[in-house]
Amino acid sequence: MKKFLSSLLCFTLIFSLFSYTKAASTTKIDLKNAILIAKSSFEFDDRDLKFTYNLNSNESKSFWNLSWTGKNKQINIQVNAQNGDIISMYRYEGEQTIANKIPKYSKEKAKEVAEGLIRKLVGEKFKEFVYDEANSNYLYYNPNYDFRYTRRINGIDYKDNFISVSVDKNNLKIMSYYFEYDYEGVPTSQNIITLEKAKEIFESKMGLELSYKVFYDYEKNERNVKLIYTPKSSVYPIDAVTGEILKNPIYIFTENSQKDAAGALPTLTPEEIKAIEENKKLISKEEVENILVQKLGLNKELNMEYINLGHDLYSDRYIWTVYYSKTSQDKSNYYYFGATIDALTGEILSFYRNFPNIENYKEPKYTKQDAKKLQRIL
Repeated sequence: MKKFLSSLLCFTLIFSLFSYTKAASTTKIDLKNAILIAKSSFEFDDRDLKFTYNLNSNESKSFWNLSWTGKNKQINIQVNAQNGDIISMYRYEGEQTIANKIPKYSKEKAKEVAEGLIRKLVGEKFKEFVYDEANSNYLYYNPNYDFRYTRRINGIDYKDNFISVSVDKNNLKIMSYYFEYDYEGVPTSQNIITLEKAKEIFESKMGLELSYKVFYDYEKNERNVKLIYTPKSSVYPIDAVTGEILKNPIYIFTENSQKDAAGALPTLTPEEIKAIEENKKLISKEEVENILVQKLGLNKELNMEYINLGHDLYSDRYIWTVYYSKTSQDKSNYYYFGATIDALTGEILSFYRNFPNIENYKEPKYTKQDAKKLQRIL
């Protein structure tokens, strides 16, 4: 017990040597506006639906997760908390009809509906996208038509930037929507190596080799051995500017485009109004950080990985959850810190943190009474 109390005090003192870095910029879209944007973007019956929300922030973006749920019914909408863009929508209204019959509406009609929604939500950005039929889905057993559009920049496809929309075949209802758009800018196609040069690099650094492979024809119930050319090792992409083999490509997904919402504002339900008013009483991200600094000694070099405001079903209250981390300069130690805080009262509900090599401290610097004083402060 004495060793544990000593460790607890050491945690508090040592972490005062570090500082935190804020995760994302201040939220510009409040809960009320997020709800209005969501309900202006998609039509749905909100009667008898329970409304909940949470706010997620990390180093790159901050977004509202809005959810309306009822018996055999749910709709989830993500709204960018920095600029009000719709990030995604998913709708469930019980099992959809999947029958071996001709759908009520054609693919072409459903595509018109999908593209109408896209123009409404992303505006001029839609001109940067091309229809990607190869990755769209119209299979007969799927109750929806799934349409996908890929961003094309100067004739080059950017497949990680895309729009996808699912439309019900029998009522033309939008069942899901997702928009991924990179605003950070992308490299130009100037000063890149030629395709021939890339082939040379591939051959010299990865290459092909002859090998035997067994192929099985299930229709004919036959086993065939073929001689094929196959990669000598794992195949990796080649940097088109440097010619470098990229063995660990990192894909960064960023925020959506800014849209200008038009038309009359939707009506807020009593439950939504209640949530908005209660949200105004909750402490802010900045107040959360101040509590951690003042009561737990959090200081200045720990990086905030994420901060989340979410609804706890068991206690029926909103809770802030935060996580920070830092690797020491010599990369020998990894520090982390996490906490949960009552979003209404500011009470610290739980926290945890590590202190590398604490076993090196043989004799405690502080007494049990010192630890009790710390407990009263918290």
